[in-house]
Amino acid sequence: MSGPLERRRRFVIASLATALLFGCATTQTPEAGLDAAYTRSIPAAAVKTPDSVRTLTPIDTTKREITVAHLQPYPMIDPTRYIWISLPDELRAFCKDKKDKLLALEMALGVPPDPKDDKVFTFKISPADLFRPCASSPDTTTTSCSVDLPRDASADSMSEHFVLNQMMTSYRIGFSSPGYPFTGMGWSYDWDPDSATHQGVSEYVTKPGAAITDIASTTPAAFCEAHS
Repeated sequence: MSGPLERRRRFVIASLATALLFGCATTQTPEAGLDAAYTRSIPAAAVKTPDSVRTLTPIDTTKREITVAHLQPYPMIDPTRYIWISLPDELRAFCKDKKDKLLALEMALGVPPDPKDDKVFTFKISPADLFRPCASSPDTTTTSCSVDLPRDASADSMSEHFVLNQMMTSYRIGFSSPGYPFTGMGWSYDWDPDSATHQGVSEYVTKPGAAITDIASTTPAAFCEAHS
């Protein structure tokens, strides 16, 4: 296992390459360039425009279970909590041709740049144990989310509270813990400055306590290079 110095060395090298790609000023450090790009994405994702309504990938609820993917630095999956997941093939498309696979995944998923040795977990779960993190509806079978809230109060208070909490903890800059570019529209904000649309993957969240099976983990490189 690599130590902190080695992880930082790899991070700086990756950051240098990214800084060149971003066209950062020569007076700006690579880390600052990444941090600035990420920070800009938070208000960009929060402000809604008509273009915020994007085409989403629906979940086939006729299937008994589906395979999903999740990125995290921890060695074990904790099914007792909410887990952000995406469809493996959709996520893989954002990183398969990139040199820095981990950074590409972080950008596509809308999470901050981090030099930790993250792992990509895949596991199987019932579609009934997923919801879409949209303010308009948690329905995973829809192909878009609305910028308008439902006219009537929903009986699904769990997902509504989750989305509200996500907004309050995401739409912030300058705190000790980072904010996130949360769209609330069912798609992740790809903060890659070279992205034409900044649309990442269709997002789903697991319900706490959901049964998951066939859990496997791999490196970002192995995940991104795997064949569908």
